Order: sequence, then structure tokens, then C-alpha cells
Amino acid sequence: MKKMNNKGFSLIELIIVIAIMAVLVAIIAPNLTKYLGKSKSQTDKTNLDEIKKQFKNAISDAATDEITNVAGTYTVDKNNVTTTSTSAGATAFAGYVKKALDSDTNTKSKVDSTKDKIEVVVSGSDSAGYTLTAKFTS
Repeated sequence: MKKMNNKGFSLIELIIVIAIMAVLVAIIAPNLTKYLGKSKSQTDKTNLDEIKKQFKNAISDAATDEITNVAGTYTVDKNNVTTTSTSAGATAFAGYVKKALDSDTNTKSKVDSTKDKIEVVVSGSDSAGYTLTAKFTS
């Protein structure tokens, strides 16, 4: 009788291993995507909080320099801050926001890492205080 030299796995063994791996992937994949979604959401919230903080710092700096009428809608897009308000105070304030974002390397990297624009609406007045509302826009 000839001696058979079996080097490797049989087809049945390979099919069983592939089936086991498919079951494991089917179990793990939904949980993994859920956690990735939560992670991205948390990152966006952290980025917005950081940008809100810089807007508040800019409002404080503008108040120190007696710039009023900073209310308006501001869009932060990577290296740009634009405003839809035509008041001189809002235009000057956009410069303060850009300066605040540029001076904080941590915030600047967060703005650069976002794919979307961040729209911040500043409402109120210097005597009554300002309210910041921030959201991601496409």
C-alpha cells in the first residue's frame, strides 16, 4: 500500500472554519457599528463644545474692545469664518472668532478635521447677554 502524504486541510475543515468565522462576524458587526456611531457622535459634540468655547472667548474679547452688535449667523469652514450679518460689529466679531480659533491649536485641528461646516447663530445683545446655537451643516 502506498502511504499518502497529507499536507494541509481537507475541504470540509476549511468550510467549517469559514462558517464559524461568518457566525462570529454576524454577531460582532452590529455591535461594532453601534459603538462607532456613538464615538463619532461624541466627537462631534466635543468639537462643537470646543468651538462654542472659542466663540464665547471671542465675545468676551469683543466686549473688552467695546464692539457691539455681534449677533448674526457665522459659518466656520476649515480656515474661514464668515457672517451673514452686515453690521460692522458682526464683521469685526468674525475676525475675533478667526483669531480665537487660530490661536488655539487644539480647536483649529478639530475644525480642520470636520468634513461639514459649522454654523453658529449668535443672538441677543451685549447688555442682555448672547446666546450661542451651533450645528453642523453640509
